[in-house]
Amino acid sequence: MSLTRFFVSSFLTTSLYRVRECPDGHRQRGLAFTLDAWPAKLLDQLSVGACQRPRLRTTDCMLQEVRISRRASVRILGRHLIRPIHPYSYTPYSYTTGFAMKTLLDFPIVYLTLQTAIGAKHARKICLDEYAHPVTGERVLDVGCGPGFVIDYLPPVEYVGTDIDSRYIRHARQKYGDRGQFHEVLLTAENTAEFGTFDLILLNGVVHHIDDAGVRDLFRILASCLRENGRVMTLDGCYSDSMSPISRFLINNDRGEYVRHYSEYPALASGIFSQVTATHRRDLFRFPYDAVVMVCRNPCESA
Repeated sequence: MSLTRFFVSSFLTTSLYRVRECPDGHRQRGLAFTLDAWPAKLLDQLSVGACQRPRLRTTDCMLQEVRISRRASVRILGRHLIRPIHPYSYTPYSYTTGFAMKTLLDFPIVYLTLQTAIGAKHARKICLDEYAHPVTGERVLDVGCGPGFVIDYLPPVEYVGTDIDSRYIRHARQKYGDRGQFHEVLLTAENTAEFGTFDLILLNGVVHHIDDAGVRDLFRILASCLRENGRVMTLDGCYSDSMSPISRFLINNDRGEYVRHYSEYPALASGIFSQVTATHRRDLFRFPYDAVVMVCRNPCESA
C-alpha cells in the first residue's frame, strides 16, 4: 500500500465519543471507532478500541467496542493500543487519524516539514536563547535529538545526540555528522557513563512520552553525568486550566501518551535536582499552544 493511499484512507473515518461510569466511580472517556477504507490485512494486525485514564492497568475498566464497516474486518487481539485520557482532555481522540499522523511523522522529511510549519524549530531556538544559554566549547547532550536540527541553533560545542529511531539518526548523521556525534541508543546508566559528563542536557519533546517513574529514572541518570554548574532543559506540550480549543486539540492528539498539566512537571524532578524552575508559555509557536519549559540544576546528593 502506498504512503499516499494509507494517508488518505486513514482519514476516511469517523469516531463516536463515549463516556461511562466505572466501578471505582470515575467517569471514563473512550471511543467506539467506525473504520472504513482500511485494508483488512492491516486492520487484522491492529488492536483497536481501548482507551483509559492515565497510567491505569490495561484491565481497569476499558472500552473494547468496535463498529466495523462492511468494507473492513477487524480482529481484536489480546493486547490493546492505549491512548491515555488526561483529566484536562475534553475532546475525543481519533484513533485512525492519530495513528496515521504518528506513522507519517516517523519519516524525517515529514517531521521536519511539520516542525517548520508550526514554528517548533523557532520555539527551540527561543528556549535555547532564553533558558539554556549554551556557551561555545561546552559539551551538550541532546536526548531524543530526532533529525538533529537543534544543532543549527547552538554555538560551536561538543555535541552528542541520541535517539531510538534509526531513520532520524541516519538523517542526522548524513546532514550534521561533521558537527556532532549521533547515537541510536536508549539511554541507561551504563551507556550514558560512556559518553562522559556534560554542561548542558536537552530534552526537547521527550518528557511527555514517558511515564512518571521512567522520567524520574531518566533524570537520575542525567543528574549523574551533569557537570558542576550544568543544567538540564526540557520543553514539552502541556495542559492548563484555560487553554484555547486549538491548543487542547493539538495536545489531545500529540504522539506523547503522558502529556501533563504544566504544574505537574516540576514534581518529576524534585528530589533529584535542588533547583527546578518551570515556565508555562503560550507564545512559542505560530499559534496558541501550551508548553512548559523546565530548567533543572544542582543534582541532589541523595539522588
